[in-house]
Amino acid sequence: MWIGFLLLMSTALGAVFVWAIRSGQFSNQQRARYLALEAAIPDEEQLPEVTPKAKRKEAGRKECGKRRDQS
Repeated sequence: MWIGFLLLMSTALGAVFVWAIRSGQFSNQQRARYLALEAAIPDEEQLPEVTPKAKRKEAGRKECGKRRDQS
């Protein structure tokens, strides 16, 4: 059973590797080398606003806390 699982996973890994090479996943190594260094942390002004759904969810959490305190 374990040998069959090992063969299946090895075949799947090989197939994914061949697909990655054929689709060009490894073609631009110079860009990939510096990609993590180019990623910047956005300033607070650039962060997206909180959606109304998230505000309602937060308000619901506050309500739950009030109910626990009152009982």
